[in-house]
Amino acid sequence: MYEKSLARIITDTKSHELVEAYVKDQSVCSKAQYEKALKIVNEDKTHAFVATYSTYKRVCGDQARIDINRFDFLLRDSYKTVDLSSPKRIINWSRCKKCKAKILRQWHEVQTMECPYCLGAFERSRNLTSAFREKAINRSIGNSATI
Repeated sequence: MYEKSLARIITDTKSHELVEAYVKDQSVCSKAQYEKALKIVNEDKTHAFVATYSTYKRVCGDQARIDINRFDFLLRDSYKTVDLSSPKRIINWSRCKKCKAKILRQWHEVQTMECPYCLGAFERSRNLTSAFREKAINRSIGNSATI
């Protein structure tokens, strides 16, 4: 949601490109141009953050399990670049092996895993199968008792 919100909100693509270029090679532009572009990029990220979190709260309502501080940590950690001087990331993006949705996972977890919805669908179907099997057994026990 954050990525889509950021893509919708980006006001000046040149600013985003300039910031990325300056980070890679500081001779691309002056420090003043970089700071001006960085301000625009940060405003875009802030708008995307607020829009995404408010959408999350609206959709989940009382069931929301992530507060705004945790949401901020998740975004910062998931988009942090890892190099030798920075600490290792705690979370990373992965794709569900069934529906291919992007999901967050812990850094050390296996790359391919299932999203909560697909995992829940499997559990629901397994529970449903167990319930049908139990009813069939109870029915057959009931029928054999009357014979």
